[in-house]
Amino acid sequence: MSTVRVREKRQITIPSDIGIKAGIEPNDILEVEITTGGILLRPVRSVTQERVNKLMKFAGAGQSLINPIDPDESVRLLREDRDAWTH
Repeated sequence: MSTVRVREKRQITIPSDIGIKAGIEPNDILEVEITTGGILLRPVRSVTQERVNKLMKFAGAGQSLINPIDPDESVRLLREDRDAWTH
């Protein structure tokens, strides 16, 4: 069992080990439900969420300056994402 602190805006940080075991990734969407035992957080799995996760990888485009990747690989990934969004 882990404990977390509720921040000023009612935000919490899910402990890393719990997030990994639950399969929660950065930018995932969680359902929140009140139960008789407390609060239940459940990952929402959908094709849209997977697309959002892929897109968010490109949100940090400056990372390529720190960890360069092959330009051809970048183009391939961008084309895959474009095709996924347009079909």
